[in-house]
This record gives sequence, C-alpha cells and structure tokens, in this order.
Amino acid sequence: MAKHYYTDYAEHMLKSFFRQAPDCGEAEQLAKQAVQTALGAFSEQEQTLARFLYTQRGPMPERIQALAAELQTDPQSIWNFNGVLTKAVARERGLI
Repeated sequence: MAKHYYTDYAEHMLKSFFRQAPDCGEAEQLAKQAVQTALGAFSEQEQTLARFLYTQRGPMPERIQALAAELQTDPQSIWNFNGVLTKAVARERGLI
C-alpha cells in the first residue's frame, strides 16, 4: 500500500518530539503541540510503543520487526498502529 502524503512529515514530527530536538521556531512548536495532543488520545502502552518506534535508529521496517519480535506479535498490528498514530498527528497539525 502506498504512503499517504502526510506520513513522512508526521513521522518527522514524532521523531523530533521523542528525540527531543531543540525548538527552532513556530512550526516546531506547533508540531510539538500536535504530537503531544495526539498522543494524549492513546493509552500509556500505546505511547510506549510510539516512543520505542521513534527513538530507535534505522529504517522503520526494521524497527517494527524488532518490536514485533520483542512483543511476540504480528508486525502488521504495529504497522496498523503506526498508521493510526501518524494520521492522528497529521490531523492535529492540520495536514488533513
């Protein structure tokens, strides 16, 4: 399945948020607020999943495979979660 147009930017916002990138301007502040608000709708366990996905280095497929192996779950369920998460962040940021 093809990526949605907002996915790359939403993932960038999540990486910056979890890796605590320094704020540089208004756009970064708005992105940080969007991530914080979107994460508030998720459970503590889901927030922990998101933190793991976006603080690890490497390609997303490898990060998802590693997390799925650690949790002994289907990688597709993590892909689905990530899709819901990026959509929530994009919606909060006004991208969709």
